[in-house]
Amino acid sequence: MKVYCLGAIFYLIVFAFFLPQIMAEEPELVYQIVEVCEKGLYIKGERTYFYTPSQGSFALPPLDKNQEKKWQENDLSLDTTAIDEKGNLWILLLPEIFCYSLAEKSWKVFPIPVSVIQSQYGESFLSVEIWNGNLWMATNDILWCFFIQENRWESFSYPRNQTGGILKKGPKNALWMGGNAYFDGTSWTVLPACPIPLSFWPRTPHCFAWDKEGQPWLATVQGIYFYDSQYFCWRVVTGKTFIRAYSLALFRGEIYCTDYGDGLYKYTKNQWSKLQTFRPRPDLSCVLSLFAASDDLWLNTYFGIGSFNGKKWISHYDSTQYDKRNSLFNFTLLFVILILFVGIVSFLMIGGARRYRIYGKHARFAPITTK
Repeated sequence: MKVYCLGAIFYLIVFAFFLPQIMAEEPELVYQIVEVCEKGLYIKGERTYFYTPSQGSFALPPLDKNQEKKWQENDLSLDTTAIDEKGNLWILLLPEIFCYSLAEKSWKVFPIPVSVIQSQYGESFLSVEIWNGNLWMATNDILWCFFIQENRWESFSYPRNQTGGILKKGPKNALWMGGNAYFDGTSWTVLPACPIPLSFWPRTPHCFAWDKEGQPWLATVQGIYFYDSQYFCWRVVTGKTFIRAYSLALFRGEIYCTDYGDGLYKYTKNQWSKLQTFRPRPDLSCVLSLFAASDDLWLNTYFGIGSFNGKKWISHYDSTQYDKRNSLFNFTLLFVILILFVGIVSFLMIGGARRYRIYGKHARFAPITTK
């Protein structure tokens, strides 16, 4: 019995010492969403995957050695990927553009002309988008269009006093740049300047979106702004002071916005409301970017990927494997409690049997002790 109790105590000590260290391990590899379409998600981890919640994932074939390494080191805060109407993934890796065909499950390579590359200089970013069946690329000085079927490039000038910015297809069936200008294929329309310094405007692929009326919203480090199309001016959205607003998205008619380090917020009935998961994963306090699809709002977090269908939060590709480790913790704790319970019951039964053997042969009842 002593050996049994000592073994249980030893197991408890080992369990209490090692499990918190396992639970606190830093993530070695964090999976992140690259692009989202109605067919599924492209995800980057140790490789690139196409993922659907119903069918799981499969790995894309790697690029050639040098470009695969370059792609794995690529910062997803750069706007160098796009997705077309067929669900094909396009990746800009100078001096080439790669297209993964979802139907053929293979890569196609398109060399970029020298004239296009030379229109980009310094460390400033590039931006690509698929619009009207063609690939568009914003460099410092020129908007380029790659006509895919014709395999040719054509240049378009920016409006006066405008330089390259984040490209996104948006309302008015137009190609928007930076949230404050849009291109219809032949001419530009420029909105009034937003009253913030550009240095306070995070130039990430997700820093602007549109509400259900088609009005652009901007995420900045000085707050959230929207364009008032009635009075032709920008207005700050009141009710919440955002410090690290990196991403905006329209999901089911409502604007969602991140505030990294604080949480995820939804704008409804002219006010911000903070969303809660009531579970540690996905961690809404460290959301990096939002991706809106028709059925789900997807999010990249510091620990992996999450999704929200309007009612339920789901964690995907959690680098810390919190749910599995929490289940292991609960199972082990239950097992230890069971061991202790069996030990206590056994101890009481053995003690009772021993008293019976001592007193049973000499008296009908055990002696009554008196003070």
